[in-house]
Parts: sequence; C-alpha cells; structure tokens
Amino acid sequence: MSSTDQYTAKSDATMDVTPQQKIDDLNNILKQTKYAMLTTRDAQGCMHSRCMALASHDGLHFSFISDNTSHKQDEINTVDDVNVAFLDPSSTNWISVCGKAKVHQDRQQIDKLWNPMVSA
Repeated sequence: MSSTDQYTAKSDATMDVTPQQKIDDLNNILKQTKYAMLTTRDAQGCMHSRCMALASHDGLHFSFISDNTSHKQDEINTVDDVNVAFLDPSSTNWISVCGKAKVHQDRQQIDKLWNPMVSA
C-alpha cells in the first residue's frame, strides 16, 4: 500500500539509513538550530515539554542549563526517561531522540557552557 502522506513516505524511504547517517543528519539539524523540545515525565506519568537552549552536545549526549529550582530537574531525578526533539527551521527536517537524563551541578562545567542564549 502506498502512502500519500509526504512525511510517512519520506520516513519509509529512509528505513535503511545507518546509525552514523542519522547522527550526521542530527549534526546538520544542529547547525541550523540551537533549541530543542525537552520532554520529561513526572511521578504520575504525565509528560511535560518545554523549549530549551542547547548548551553543548557530543554525539547523542546533550547538555542544557536550567534553574535548579525548576520542576524539570525534580522530574528527571524521579523518572530519568526523556525525549529531546530538534527542528531545522529552514526545512521540515526534524529529529527526535529518547534516552536517559541526569542532573549535574558541576559549577565549573556550568560556567564553561554558560552564555546568554541558555539563560532564557
């Protein structure tokens, strides 16, 4: 059965993409945007998404800086499963990555990554 949905068709066409090609695509998207939607879960299982400025990334390891009094840190400390989604604003290309998150409070690392863009 052929799909007429352009997004499904594009996804079906890339089923044989290697993990490295997916990482390369992610890096191309990250060149276009520095913001992501970070989705966490609370103790009751409710999902919460918010826009976050990307402080740094190394492969599939992403760093964000946030206020240590925010609910997102409590949620990550309770349920460490998260989703991070990026969108290339110049196209319809996007990527969604699920994984585990950790809250770090390494002051030296925070100072190293701090910039006005992550303060929003």
